[in-house]
Amino acid sequence: MKRYRTDGGDEYTSKLVAEYLQSEGILKETTLLYTSQSNGSVKWVDHTIMDCIQWIRDDAGLAKKYWAFAVSVAVYLKNRTLA
Repeated sequence: MKRYRTDGGDEYTSKLVAEYLQSEGILKETTLLYTSQSNGSVKWVDHTIMDCIQWIRDDAGLAKKYWAFAVSVAVYLKNRTLA
């Protein structure tokens, strides 16, 4: 990852996150808060990943305790597809 873009919400503005990004050489970018024009593609990706998680859990019959595993699989698959 080269860039990390957020809408400036409090959930991603901690000092710990900033230190981690800096230590990894990741550029932090902040868009205007509460503007869907700036983060529309992020919302779409989040929605796509959440759908994929649900499909994985439903198809495999996984319990909710395996949610984190389903997330890692969904993100792995998303990062390796063109869509």
